[in-house]
Amino acid sequence: MSHTIDVPGGQATLRDVEDLTVRQRRVVQAGSFMTARRIARMPRETLEMVQQAQDSGDFEPTADNEARVAGLLELLPGTADEAIEMMATQDAAIVVFLESWTLERALPTSAAMVGDLPGGLYDVLAEGVAPLVSAVTRGPSVDFDPVPNTPENATAPFVESATSNEPSATPS
Repeated sequence: MSHTIDVPGGQATLRDVEDLTVRQRRVVQAGSFMTARRIARMPRETLEMVQQAQDSGDFEPTADNEARVAGLLELLPGTADEAIEMMATQDAAIVVFLESWTLERALPTSAAMVGDLPGGLYDVLAEGVAPLVSAVTRGPSVDFDPVPNTPENATAPFVESATSNEPSATPS
């Protein structure tokens, strides 16, 4: 199933996560993994400064204030090409999820075409795909709660030790 969002001048239909092909999912996952890796290398102080600015409402990384984003990126380690690659991840996600729209302009089929969209349209699309990107990259949940100690699982996969009467690892 798809869902429709309002965009400046019309409506856009976004694919649901379940409707993505494996190739489309991989585009989103690969971009997100590379972005996460780069963010992990950023100095903690810079990340805290970004978070404080976002929390204060004084900073919105939109297409309308690219100069401010570029200034912030100057503080980060890495090259301009790496920064552009990080931003292109969102552009690629828009291409993946954007199924159709009612606008007169051609539907973007590449990240470069997304980069040529008006700022207001881009911002609405980016906001619309953000939860979808999160759903793709979240992956399966893992339950880290300890297994309850019941008679069925109390010693498995262990056997009693000959010397201590305590369970020990089963030899492989």
